[in-house]
Amino acid sequence: MKFTNESISIEYCPFCRTAANMIATITLKAIARKDDTTRTINTKTYHCGSCGSFVRSINEEEYAESAAAA
Repeated sequence: MKFTNESISIEYCPFCRTAANMIATITLKAIARKDDTTRTINTKTYHCGSCGSFVRSINEEEYAESAAAA
């Protein structure tokens, strides 16, 4: 599942060599573990709003859920 958010802050683009609006794409990924829990990871990918070049990405672990509780 992917979400796009165009209201992200202005950052420096190393390709344009100027400050530009960043477009963030957020991807959610669920990973099943051997101990019957599920780890959810957010990957936020930032692209330049002017040239579309990749600027950076961040992985964030959200939480662990028990598969038995679901």
